[in-house]
Amino acid sequence: VNGEEPRKMSFSCVDEKIGAPPGKAVARVAINVVVAALPAPGTRTPEQRFWLESRAARLADECVAALVAGEPIPRDHLKRLNVMKDLGDARVREDLTWIQFVGHLRAKRTAKKMKEMDAQRKDMFDGLSRIRLSTLCRMSAACRRFLDEHCPALDVRACADALQMLVLKRFSLEASSGRGLKDHVHDLVTYVMEGPSDEASDHPHVLAARLVFSYWIASGEPHRTEEGEPFRRVKLRGEPAVCYETFLNEAGRRDIVALVLRADVYACAEYDADGLRRARHTLADAA
Repeated sequence: VNGEEPRKMSFSCVDEKIGAPPGKAVARVAINVVVAALPAPGTRTPEQRFWLESRAARLADECVAALVAGEPIPRDHLKRLNVMKDLGDARVREDLTWIQFVGHLRAKRTAKKMKEMDAQRKDMFDGLSRIRLSTLCRMSAACRRFLDEHCPALDVRACADALQMLVLKRFSLEASSGRGLKDHVHDLVTYVMEGPSDEASDHPHVLAARLVFSYWIASGEPHRTEEGEPFRRVKLRGEPAVCYETFLNEAGRRDIVALVLRADVYACAEYDADGLRRARHTLADAA
């Protein structure tokens, strides 16, 4: 104040009255704000990383990296994350969902007995079908870090669409033949037609799959249950399936057409201008 020696004040006191030296009026005030700087993430020592970086983030990222590499997941990491979740850390809860999601996508059938293998497959279908992908992309920090690294050009909606296409591919692979086809053909059809429960996708690739399945169901032989409920009998890869009319009732048809129309404004980073134009034309023509 007025050029005197600096006084040290905490940030909580800066809104109080700044007084002049005894017998003088306040003519000039100079304030220097001092902010404690932390070492940059790439330059921190192990001790600094322990105190400054989120332990949960490191544990979650290392679990996902192991799954992507096809290596066993670090069980100690998973145990610690579950302890943090039980202690009330909501962020860890969403990261565990992300780890579960990646684990199901990368799962290898390790069971030797057919019954155990069927149980593993059912667990995968049930687990992936329940995950709300848009919510996962928004709420899981580990999911966002992974997608920001591998898909930097995509926003949250586009990332959720990309994850949905991965689920569709995994379901299609599992239901390609044998017991997987016999037991889970209806799960595959339901996911193609309805998708995750939190948001309908208008991505051209997702819509193309839904339109193909819609025409396939519509071509099936119409029947009615004993209660009079309409359904159609169809075959997928030689396996018979029953599809109820709820997939293709008036509301369902309106929903598909609305999604196709919204796809016209979809910002598809993977398309060039000509490819996007042709995709829009094909979808609109099919709908």
